[in-house]
Amino acid sequence: MARIRSVRDVGTMELPAVGISATAESYTVAPNRTVNRASIPGIGEVTAGTDGTVGWSINPLQGPRVLVDRELSQVMESADLQANLLFPDEQFRDLVTEARLEFAGEAAYRVRMVRRDSGRESWRFFSVRTGLLIGSEMATVSDLGEVRTTLAYHDFRPVDGVLFPMRIETMAGMNRMVLTVREKTLNQVPDTVFAVPAVVRPLIRR
Repeated sequence: MARIRSVRDVGTMELPAVGISATAESYTVAPNRTVNRASIPGIGEVTAGTDGTVGWSINPLQGPRVLVDRELSQVMESADLQANLLFPDEQFRDLVTEARLEFAGEAAYRVRMVRRDSGRESWRFFSVRTGLLIGSEMATVSDLGEVRTTLAYHDFRPVDGVLFPMRIETMAGMNRMVLTVREKTLNQVPDTVFAVPAVVRPLIRR
C-alpha cells in the first residue's frame, strides 16, 4: 500500500430517497491533492477539491467558494492519501481500540483516531474476521453546519494486489448516499487534474 501514490475512481453516486443517480469521479494524489466531481441530472456538475494549498467547492445552486478554516482542514485531511491508507503515527496523536462490536452486520473493532495537526476526531471500524477497514464515522463540516457522517465499505475487490471497497454507503444525518465504483486505477493521475478552476481563482485572498 505504501507504493500507492495516486487513486482514480469512476462510478455512480445514488441518493435513493430522492431518486437521483449521477456519474461520479474522484482523483487523489499524495501527499494532499484531491478532486471530486459528480454530474447530477437537472442540476449540473458539482466539484470540490484542493491543489494542496487552496480548497474549493463549485455547486450550481451556490456558485464557487474557496474553503477556509475547518472546511479547508477537512478537505486537506481527506486528501492525505498515505495517512488514510496507513494511519502513520506522525499524522495521528491517538490510535485507541475502544471496543469490539457489530458494524454493518459484521464483528468489528472500533478504533478512535485523532489527527495531530487539527485535533479532528474520527472512528474507524476494522473487521475482526479479515482486518479490513469496513467503516468510519466522523463529524463533517460545510457552509451549512456540522453533521455526523458514517461510511460503510462493501464489495472488496483486488486492484493491483490491494483490496479496495467498490461500494460505499454514506449516512450524513438522515441522508443516505451510495457510491458504486466501476473503475479504479492506481498511480495514473495527471497533475493537470488539480489546477484551481478559473471561476475560483478570483475568490482567492492573496
